[in-house]
Amino acid sequence: MNSIRSLYCILLSLSLTFACIPACDLESGERGSRNYSSKATGVKLNLPAGWEVRENYQGANLFAFAPKDDPKDQFHENINVMIYPDLKKETLQQFFEREYMPHQLEARYNDYELLDVTDKSLSAGIAKRVVHKHVGAKSKQYRPLKQITYFLVTRNTGYIITCTAEEKRFSKYQPTFDRICANFKP
Repeated sequence: MNSIRSLYCILLSLSLTFACIPACDLESGERGSRNYSSKATGVKLNLPAGWEVRENYQGANLFAFAPKDDPKDQFHENINVMIYPDLKKETLQQFFEREYMPHQLEARYNDYELLDVTDKSLSAGIAKRVVHKHVGAKSKQYRPLKQITYFLVTRNTGYIITCTAEEKRFSKYQPTFDRICANFKP
């Protein structure tokens, strides 16, 4: 009887101990985050808790959606990843020049504005970082959006990682976008 009672006390203590520890990603140590690893693409992202992931969605290999800020929110801030395999020794600059087409963006989006282009160091290598804003697609919604797009080439594969938020909420999401992209693993 005493051994059962002792075992019960140990199990109760352990369960209370683990219940009181905040959610923590073992790889990164980030509170309230989780690692997402795609078997289909090999991509690994460290996402905030509550983000929803869809693969092969709306032309992207991977989409991660933030939870809505409130019930009236009409837009899910998001990150999407597009993968371009077999680049055959294409450099980052060549990939960027081929895939970044401002004239097409200006034709597709209302009030397209390029804000910044810089090189940025990510855990997977050096990327081109483009910051731009627009007021939605000309054929759809008219919502002011701001985006950061990273162009990355590693191991003969190109990646385009696009982070999108409503312009009014962008400053809230930018640190999260920056952290996710900085730790992106192909």
